[in-house]
Amino acid sequence: MKNTLIILFTVCALLSCKKKNDDITKETLSGKWTTSGYTITLYNSSNTIVSQVVTDAIKTYWTFSDTQISLSTDNYVMPRSADYTLTNTLNTRRLHISTTEIAMYTDWEITEQTDNLIVLSTDVTDKNMLNYGNGQVAARGKIIIRLTKVN
Repeated sequence: MKNTLIILFTVCALLSCKKKNDDITKETLSGKWTTSGYTITLYNSSNTIVSQVVTDAIKTYWTFSDTQISLSTDNYVMPRSADYTLTNTLNTRRLHISTTEIAMYTDWEITEQTDNLIVLSTDVTDKNMLNYGNGQVAARGKIIIRLTKVN
């Protein structure tokens, strides 16, 4: 009986150990990119679009090295920099920027990437950005930033 309990506890302990997730890989981005537009879409509780703003805004330049991102515009004397990580988990690529000074939010999903285009997407979590119309508040929002490669 004692041996059976020891075997049972050993089996339970082995089964409860977490397996390392081999599906997560780290990646990097490189090169200089420029914004080619922003879209902010707001949705009501029925998931219907209630407001959509598409803008080109001030052209910003995003320069990626292996671990750093620098943000600059034609008007900035000094670019702002931050660390970033890019992970790929089960084919979902996530860009984490260490500070909101670079791009309003720190966590972005790369929804599309080619040699000349990167599309970043994030959910709106700032409640003030969910306001629209005459004092109306959306249930949720999504920001999309399109970056094109600078040659």
